Amino acid sequence: MEIAADVAVIGGGMAGLVAGTVASQAGLSVVVLSRGHGATADCSGAIDVIGYLPLATTPTVSAIEGLHLLAALHVLHPYSILGLERESLVVDGDVVVKRVQETIEWFLSTVAESELRHVGSLDSTIMACSPLGTLKPTALLQQTMWSDSLMDEDNVVMFAGIRGYPDFHSGMAAKTFLEERQALREGPRRVINCTVDLSNLLPVSNLSAIELARLFDTEEGLRHLAESLQSHVEGTGASHVVLPPVLGLEHAATARSELESRLGAEVIETISFPPSIPGTRLQAALEAALERAGGRLLKGHEVVGTETSKDRVTGIKARGPRRSVSVTAKSYVLATGKFVGGGLAGDERGLRETVFGLQVFDGDRMSVTETRPQKLTDLTWVTERGHRLYTCGIGVDEHLRPVGLDGRVYAANLFGAGAVLAGYNYITEKSGLGVAIATGHAAAIEAVNFATEAKS
Repeated sequence: MEIAADVAVIGGGMAGLVAGTVASQAGLSVVVLSRGHGATADCSGAIDVIGYLPLATTPTVSAIEGLHLLAALHVLHPYSILGLERESLVVDGDVVVKRVQETIEWFLSTVAESELRHVGSLDSTIMACSPLGTLKPTALLQQTMWSDSLMDEDNVVMFAGIRGYPDFHSGMAAKTFLEERQALREGPRRVINCTVDLSNLLPVSNLSAIELARLFDTEEGLRHLAESLQSHVEGTGASHVVLPPVLGLEHAATARSELESRLGAEVIETISFPPSIPGTRLQAALEAALERAGGRLLKGHEVVGTETSKDRVTGIKARGPRRSVSVTAKSYVLATGKFVGGGLAGDERGLRETVFGLQVFDGDRMSVTETRPQKLTDLTWVTERGHRLYTCGIGVDEHLRPVGLDGRVYAANLFGAGAVLAGYNYITEKSGLGVAIATGHAAAIEAVNFATEAKS
């Protein structure tokens, strides 16, 4: 099967779908090739822009503060590249902030069309509650995960688990939450926990998040949850109920409103660990946005070959479940992710970029193509600095075009985006989806400009 498009995007996660949607909205024909389940569908439900600066142990006051500091201190960070002036090699922090702000505003309005709404902004860091009862800094949260009054001192906060669901231990979460709040001498007056029983609707053991989410998308399931919680709320005077992130795949906001109306208490979900219902909601909203814009998504298609001529990519070959596809386009976006998405791989010979065989660098733009992955990790598993391995990826110029050791551009019509880029550690920085959105949007603009010029 042969497909011709103006823009071809390799990768169906956050960066790839953002790039595909932006290019489609510009009026170009777009095809997005997705190998399979990637990191976006497993994300927590928080949109991290920049939670910590490298080596810092205190969260940034705001994403804007973090972006300005990154621009001043880390010229090779993907955010900084958005404001890099080629001749002077100086990063304009105001340009970085402006571009990221505009991109986040675009993202929020785009996914809101699929009824997936978020709270938060780049002006102030907010703290999200995890399934462990800990708090993590972020910029944006799905609306069902946020309460601006959760920490008020007069509150009674109840963590509610579900019998047979092993991924959320309400007692442990409540204990951790209380201990952290007491250590800081802040927070609610009382923290308690309960467990509700849904055994008349579902099995009593080994329940999965997807089973519960599908149940709570139904009127019967939601009604039974409300009835099971009501006695606990009335008996304790709970002002807030914290649930695992399973309030439906399609109607989570409606489910939350219905529960609050029945219980007379504020209801929030925690952020998620994989497998993630909030991540699945986000993935679905992004795919719907691409479809609305007129883009084409080929799921289950892995790129297995590329064609180049001089300084251009001329075609790619992909293998799907029932067919092989040859795609020709005027410009290409590489958004294959890092290790989870399959954009990078490593063995005893070193690290490699898996589609085009591009040069792989670490965060200091040192080549690691011949470095074994074990050499890029520390003996201590958890450190503020993180592992050098997670800073690795492809190097790009100010137009997000991949470059080699000598700084020469690999192909004038190829642009990189998302976790495949070198120069940042999304684990320690808490910056993963923010970088994916910002660079996916920027790469799309570059690809659109190139394809438009090529057409004319």
